[in-house]
Amino acid sequence: MGADIRELVEKAKIVAEATGRDEADVLEDLLDDGLVNDSNKEKDLVTQLKEAAVLISTVQSINQEVSENTVLNGGENKTEVLVETTLEGDVVDRAIESVQRKVKNIKKLLITLAPLFLLITGGSLEAVGIIDMYGANEVDGGPTMPPCESMWVYDDYSAHDGIDKIMVRFSFFDKNNCEIEINGHFVLSLYQDDSIYVDELLNVLFVNGIDIEYHFENLEVGDYELRYELHSIECDDGVCEHTDDWTSPHNPPFNFENQECLPETELDAPSLSANGNDLIVDLVFSDLGGCGQDIDIRMDVWNGGQHHTTIDYDEINVYGEYHILANGDTLIRIEGLIELKDIPDGDNWLVKVQYIHIGDSNYESNMVNSNSLKIDEVAEEILGCTNSTALNYDENATVDDDSCEYPPPRCEIILFSIVIQYDKNTSWVQYDIDCGTEPNDQDGFNVSVQFWISENNTTLNYTIGYHYIKGYVADTQELCLEDITAGKYDFHWIAIWTDDDGEQRLLEENWLDIEITG
Repeated sequence: MGADIRELVEKAKIVAEATGRDEADVLEDLLDDGLVNDSNKEKDLVTQLKEAAVLISTVQSINQEVSENTVLNGGENKTEVLVETTLEGDVVDRAIESVQRKVKNIKKLLITLAPLFLLITGGSLEAVGIIDMYGANEVDGGPTMPPCESMWVYDDYSAHDGIDKIMVRFSFFDKNNCEIEINGHFVLSLYQDDSIYVDELLNVLFVNGIDIEYHFENLEVGDYELRYELHSIECDDGVCEHTDDWTSPHNPPFNFENQECLPETELDAPSLSANGNDLIVDLVFSDLGGCGQDIDIRMDVWNGGQHHTTIDYDEINVYGEYHILANGDTLIRIEGLIELKDIPDGDNWLVKVQYIHIGDSNYESNMVNSNSLKIDEVAEEILGCTNSTALNYDENATVDDDSCEYPPPRCEIILFSIVIQYDKNTSWVQYDIDCGTEPNDQDGFNVSVQFWISENNTTLNYTIGYHYIKGYVADTQELCLEDITAGKYDFHWIAIWTDDDGEQRLLEENWLDIEITG
């Protein structure tokens, strides 16, 4: 008897977990009549009918969904679940609902509950309409889920700036989130008058969805239509091919109309110069608006704070108006006008410049002042050499005529020859230093010559000679080192002088690992 109670307690625990009922309540129900049927509770007829209606609806729904699925192993590639609806079958209903929520565990749950179904019905599983417990489409010991069908859609929110740019912005995503990886490229095409104006290729790799943004810039005036589509690619053993294409249903149109360009011109301070007694005015304009603009100019000429003359609009450029370029600086030179010629001598000559935009009667600039300039009586030009370092410098010349003559460049110190000799304890060096490579009468250089012996980078003995080297002559010099003990030594020779630019120059020779026998 004790074993039966323990068995009922174990079954009550399983049923409570499967149905969500209280374990004690299930045990009481089993102890009442051995069946899980709420027989331990008093229910009126209306309540029982309501529960029956709900149970029938639920079981029919489960039967419809499961009959075409591989939830259980049995039949020919499908599972038939037939449930005869009775109030006593409440545990079946709850068990199958639990199976629906945890499809992968249904086989385990049915096997666990099989003894309970037998206990409830007092017979086989067929009594509750379960024909087979094993399905034909079970994979790896568990049921397979129905395939996820992707639903790819576009969401477009492209726009333009109204000037010359289209901002392509759209999302492409799978509404069912089937975790499908897409490898391929988007083709963004911009059409004008049904012809491709420009297109771009964007390579992509994503799962479930992607956001795209791309800008078409510097577009001309006109009507445009945006089209785009995705081409997916699959590769196998290095060979790739297109598979699926998704074309966007959105073809947003865009229009760019002629935008009125507003010039924003400005004038730098005029530069005033003179050629003799004739004034020259250089003007530098720019258009920050990038439009380009026709203008006309007027000038007031002043001297020493007194107004001298005015050159009005239409009087400066007899050939028509001037034009300021859309980009960069525009230089306009004004010279040769009668009002600017033969200006009297005087201090503080200057001009004040003002201009208007042709076609815009409302615009006239402020007056812009030039630099001041002194005009003197110009003496007669005297041509000649104006460089004081030249041999033929002319101190009276006012204009250089490129006639200057200069002395030849100074000769360079060169080492014509050098020889080192040594015996048991003596070494001497003979050398010939010249200035230039051919005879000359140029001044020479003072040259200091040093000859020394070293061992392990330590100077042991040295001697110095001083020479004035001039011209290209055979004048061999000699320096000698004596009392050298036996051993291996390094011998060094160097000549040092200062050139015409004040820079120190040198020549050097080295003889290494010379053995002296002593």
